[in-house]
Amino acid sequence: MLTFDDIRVEEFLKHATIGDWSDKELYKLAFEYCKGMDLMKLLKRAVDKIDGDVIICNTNCNKKARRSLINSLGKANYKCVYVVSDKDTIIRRDIERDSKTVGQDVIRRFMYNQQIPTYREGFISTKIIYN
Repeated sequence: MLTFDDIRVEEFLKHATIGDWSDKELYKLAFEYCKGMDLMKLLKRAVDKIDGDVIICNTNCNKKARRSLINSLGKANYKCVYVVSDKDTIIRRDIERDSKTVGQDVIRRFMYNQQIPTYREGFISTKIIYN
């Protein structure tokens, strides 16, 4: 499974001096380091190294972002699984995390701006899971 967070961390660690960071610090440093980089290009490079099916986890993925992802990766049989949870469950899970918390304001913004995927976006199948 590939995530943009993991791609940022991998890129940061390629060029960073060895450090003793917590997960939260590492993700923050990696995010800052990768500002302005073409993450789609880095994702495409990572996908090209994988033989077989690829799972890409993209939490805040709206229709425009999904279309950009499909366009960047090229022709393939794209399947989409969209996981939906209620706001209270997401907030509780965020609070319970040891690291990488996003905060209630970010969660609320995401909840009000999410867009359910459709076949017209280029998927051969879509599945919605209520979690």
